[in-house]
Amino acid sequence: MAAGLATGANAVTPAAADTDTGSVTISLTEPVAIIGTADTTVSCTAGRLTYQASASTVPIKSYTVSFTVVAAPYHGPGTYTGLLTLQLTEPDGTVITLPAAAAPTTVTGGSFTIDLTAPGGIPVDGSLAWVCSA
Repeated sequence: MAAGLATGANAVTPAAADTDTGSVTISLTEPVAIIGTADTTVSCTAGRLTYQASASTVPIKSYTVSFTVVAAPYHGPGTYTGLLTLQLTEPDGTVITLPAAAAPTTVTGGSFTIDLTAPGGIPVDGSLAWVCSA
């Protein structure tokens, strides 16, 4: 776990099957209330020992979201302790970055629920789901 990062309960559920265009859905209650979905490229790879999903600069409402989640060692669909990074850019340009933090992760596509504290004591609570691009 990165210094200065407190984790809470994190839960993850599977996402829908791959489509040509992926999507990201976010539902945050802190530090701001934002709910929305955007069609975007979501890169998902499952190797012999690692699963990774990521999307960059996804516009949702007037915010921008980027995330990466990695589960290793990966042995197929299941529950893992994943490594999560998340960045939220607010409409005024304020950037909230969660450095890498361990989070329970269920992999078959996915979603995760976050209850973390960013550096500076900023709480980040909510969920993020993704559908992998084909």
